[in-house]
Amino acid sequence: MRLVVLGVRDVLDIYVETVNALYWDLAIPRYGVSVEVDHGLVTLHGEVERTYQRSCAEQDVRRVPGVIGVTNEIVVRAAGQRRFSAGSMHTKKIIFNIDRQSQALRT
Repeated sequence: MRLVVLGVRDVLDIYVETVNALYWDLAIPRYGVSVEVDHGLVTLHGEVERTYQRSCAEQDVRRVPGVIGVTNEIVVRAAGQRRFSAGSMHTKKIIFNIDRQSQALRT
């Protein structure tokens, strides 16, 4: 018997391509934005200093193949008002979502 898990790789591909698109956009701070992917729906979290950075992040993500929707929860704050670095704080959520999707596909 061979178990084929469909859709999990797609989520990983979307995540990797989304992070890559944000990484290479020089307008967006490297560690200012984090990504959560769930069935093609992408949620952006974090803080940036300018409104255009928030918009650029959303536009970059919308161009990624497989993305069906974007929720932009990025907050715009002046440099002195930043409270935290988004970094990898949502990595566990992404892994959890992938695990949950693979379990659902197995049943």
